[in-house]
Amino acid sequence: MATRKSTRPRNPRSRDQEFSDENGDDETPEIGFLPRLDDRLEALIQGVAQMNNTLALHSAMLQQILEAASQPPPKSQLAEALNRIGDILAEQQTALTGLQESLIDLPEQIADALATE
Repeated sequence: MATRKSTRPRNPRSRDQEFSDENGDDETPEIGFLPRLDDRLEALIQGVAQMNNTLALHSAMLQQILEAASQPPPKSQLAEALNRIGDILAEQQTALTGLQESLIDLPEQIADALATE
């Protein structure tokens, strides 16, 4: 019967070395590995909690934006003020047109007045 070879790459380190700390001190998996695993797990939990807080803040902000966008615009007196300005400008245009018609003949009138004297 042929033996089946494992397809897993062999790790030159022994199982005890796999769980040793950074200083090379050998510790059993229960002592060295679990606290590091616990620290990593705690960091992941804190990261997910911060992401949840951020998502909650974004949801609240988006809710406020949607509520503000769905409200009708506030009443403004801008349109009324612009209409008054337009009316005043039209009156000024009429007055300036009348003044222009009066002044267009002024040089000729002055010349006639001087000539008759």
